Amino acid sequence: MTSAIKTRLTTACVASLICLLSPCSQVVSALDPWRPITKYAHDIWQDKDGLPQNSVLAITQTRDGYLWLGTEVGLARFDGVRFVIFDKKNTPEIKHNHVTSLLAGRDGGLWVGTRGGLVRYRDQKFVDYAAQRWD
Repeated sequence: MTSAIKTRLTTACVASLICLLSPCSQVVSALDPWRPITKYAHDIWQDKDGLPQNSVLAITQTRDGYLWLGTEVGLARFDGVRFVIFDKKNTPEIKHNHVTSLLAGRDGGLWVGTRGGLVRYRDQKFVDYAAQRWD
């Protein structure tokens, strides 16, 4: 991984650091966005740290502060401390683990492009748009 990519990833991760009140809680609290970036440091996160795969194909940050990473083996949500993995094993709406694109919506939702179609995450729920009929 090049130094420029590490710097961008570090910057994005720092901006996305949040504290979770509990793993099941819907209430989250972001850290101070005005804290200087020099106060945080981390070079790289890998699969040994909880990332589903070392090759990240897509990355975005949602308004709630989470950093989302798409890989060939699943979607990861990163809070600055830990990863939560979403894949076809634990999320039925995800039909294919290969995430090709991510887009943070203006409404705070997340659009996920996979080899199996389009999935949306909003209000802690996934919706499979590939399964929707558009008659």
